[in-house]
Amino acid sequence: MIQTLCLAVTLAAAAPPAPLPEPLQKLALPQAHVPLENLLSSGQISKEQMLALRDLGYTAFISLRPATEEGTGWEEALAGQEGLRFIRIPIAGADDLTRENAERLGQGIAAAGTGKTAVFCASGNRVGALLALKAHTLDGLDAEASLDLGLKAGLTRLEPSVRSLLGLPGKKP
Repeated sequence: MIQTLCLAVTLAAAAPPAPLPEPLQKLALPQAHVPLENLLSSGQISKEQMLALRDLGYTAFISLRPATEEGTGWEEALAGQEGLRFIRIPIAGADDLTRENAERLGQGIAAAGTGKTAVFCASGNRVGALLALKAHTLDGLDAEASLDLGLKAGLTRLEPSVRSLLGLPGKKP
């Protein structure tokens, strides 16, 4: 089972990112990507987008924003009202890119089972960073493929920190 999961993650990381499915395109989600099957990464979603995602089969939502960040903090109540699974893993910056938080992300994704999960932060950067760390430290994906997965999921400004955590050299100019 674990080898099959690792192979699926390796193949997904090696392939170019697939275009966003049309139903997701219509939602105008910020910086949206589908880096793995049944996994959506994006910037902050709105209440309307959360409900639209629910209508598309998304049952689990994971925010990587602290509840004190502007524009967030409402998700728990709406998810609870709608019977959706919601987890908040507050990632304020590079110092929060830890194995413990990668494990929390992994548990949140696993709890959705075969259902669809949306993981978001302000821009998708923290999503890509934590997915890369999870892929390497928990799923056993090699460092380069883990970084590639993170980039496909929205990793940008935290790339130098992720490279360091994965034991990769700095980005070449």
